[in-house]
Formats: sequence, structure tokens, C-alpha cells
Amino acid sequence: MSTLFNTLPSDRVRRLEQAGFNSWPALSTVLDGPWVIRLAAGVTKRANSINTLGAENDSPADLRQRLDRACSTFHRQGLPPVFRASPLTDAATLAELGRRGWTERDPSLLMLGPLTTPETPAGPDLLSDHPTADWLATFARIDGLPPQDRCTLKSMVRRLALPCAYACAAHDGQPASVAMAVVDGPLMGLFCVGTVPEARRQGLSQRVLSALRHWGLEQGASQLWLHVSATNTGAQTLYRGLGMTPAYGYTYFVAPAA
Repeated sequence: MSTLFNTLPSDRVRRLEQAGFNSWPALSTVLDGPWVIRLAAGVTKRANSINTLGAENDSPADLRQRLDRACSTFHRQGLPPVFRASPLTDAATLAELGRRGWTERDPSLLMLGPLTTPETPAGPDLLSDHPTADWLATFARIDGLPPQDRCTLKSMVRRLALPCAYACAAHDGQPASVAMAVVDGPLMGLFCVGTVPEARRQGLSQRVLSALRHWGLEQGASQLWLHVSATNTGAQTLYRGLGMTPAYGYTYFVAPAA
């Protein structure tokens, strides 16, 4: 399967890409034609990458200049330029990245499915409308975030203007499993799904995801989506159990070191 496979019309991909930007906010955003340049002090590639919502039909010279401008934006922030290629990225841009020797990394999937009522009870006691200290500490431990990146993550999620909920479940009296959800119209995105190693295979992820699904239905959402690594087959199995299937692929290209 191609890294940038796609099963959806381009307008549907564009809507899901926009939901991704809205639901996982960067600290700053620069628009250059159809390119969306997102910056967040290096915390996650999704929030620190060049994205595109369509082709500009640039001349070769214009395309080179557009990419040069985007790279300069990253360099001014002290960050390595990263391009996130989706099915909306045109062939000329991919060819220019290859000509410059950019390296492909981290192939990923957007999975999509209907938001249905879970069999598990709602568990409203697991939910908060903001990232609590336990939620942040647990996710930071799962993801290996250093202290300075925890502050950045907190600033990012505090910028959310859309309805959002944070779920945290305990194991042996300690917070152990987390996830968050953001609703953008009919779309509910899932983020930060994880469980600490010693509490895995206890059904905790199912509990937090069920609580968030109940919440999303109450917000009027009807479709569930998320991003997952193409190599994380275990997580994909969990999400397939929720009725989700891969809708399209995306990947990152990293500029060679100067």
C-alpha cells in the first residue's frame, strides 16, 4: 500500500485535514497560499510541520521560493524544517523534496469510522473539560515528554476553541490511562491515547475511549477519526474494534542537516 493512499474524495480529505489543524493547535501558524506552516516549539511533528490543503499550480521557480520561505520560518524558530505530505500534496512538491534530499519518516494513517454508542457505561467521572495535573503527568510519562515540553503541550491544548474533553482512568489508585477528544462539527478526533506499561491489558483504554465516545455523541458528533502510526498494529487493532478503518495515509519529510 502506498504511503499516501487515499479512499476519500479530495474535499473530504481537506475537511479532515482542517479538523486536524483545529483539534491539535500549534502555537503559531503561517499561511502561504495553500500551505499551512505550523509551529509549536518542536512538540510533535503534526504541530511543527509544513502542510498543504491543495495544489497552487506554482511554476518550478515559485515552488522553490515557497519551500525556501517555509524553511526560513522554521530556521528562525530554531527548528528543523519538516514537511507533512498527505494525499493533497501535489507531485511537483514531492519531487522537489526528493531533489533536495529530504528524508521520509514516520508513515502514518488517518483512521475513520462512525461514532456509535459504546456498550460500556459512560463513566462521566473519568472526564474533565481541561487537562488536569494527573492527566498531563500521565500522558507525559507515557510519551516521554521532558518538563519543558509538558509546558508547551499545556499551552497548545489551552488554545483549543472547540469542545474538548480529557479522560483519565486509574489503576491501583494511580492515574494510568489517558485520552482526549475534540469535536469539530460532526467530527470527533481522538488524541493522546495511552496507558502506562504496568497497567496495560486491563481494559483501561477501552474505558477512557468509551467515556469520550459517550461525550462526543452528546456533543452531536457522528464520525470518529484519529491519527496512528502505520507501524503500530496493536493500536490499529484497538481502533478497528471501534469500527474504524484506514481512510488515507500521510508521511513526514525531514530536511537534511545543514
